[in-house]
Parts: sequence; structure tokens; C-alpha cells
Amino acid sequence: MTEITGDGRNAWRDLWVLLPDERHWSNAAQLRAHIARRLDKQPLSPAEAVAKAAKAMNTTLNAAMLLIQHVDHQPTTITERRFPKQRRAHDLLDDDH
Repeated sequence: MTEITGDGRNAWRDLWVLLPDERHWSNAAQLRAHIARRLDKQPLSPAEAVAKAAKAMNTTLNAAMLLIQHVDHQPTTITERRFPKQRRAHDLLDDDH
């Protein structure tokens, strides 16, 4: 076989695969590289997975707290837009005196 193709051939690059439920053929080398990238991203241990999940939960909770602070702050800033020194006399209600 090497007499015909030479010794520099890589079967992964020459092989094309049609996966179940797919309409297009995929190159085996690209599929292999994709799987390798996915495996590299996976946690190495259960402890690492828990640490990543805890970090994600912490980030989510911090974002939720910021949103709550923003929502709580909005009503006070809207009602306090005009401080008493900037109010006109006819803006004051009888019970404001």
C-alpha cells in the first residue's frame, strides 16, 4: 500500500463518516479533533466538577443580588427626584408642611 500512496498518508484525513441522523458526511480527522477538544474541556475529577458548579452558582447568585439591589434602588430614586428645596410651593400637599 505504501508503494501506491507513499508513507505520508493519514487515514483520519482520508476517511469520511456519515453519522446516524446526519445528512452530511464528516471528515474523521475533524470529528476526532472535536471529540478531543470536548474531552479536554471536561473536568478531571468529581471535586473539580463540584468546584466549577459552585463557582457558576456563586456568579449567578451575585448577579441575582445585583438585580435585586437595582430593583430596590429604583423606587427610591424615582420618588426622590425632586428634593424639597427644588419643589415649587404648589407641588406641596397640605400634609407636607
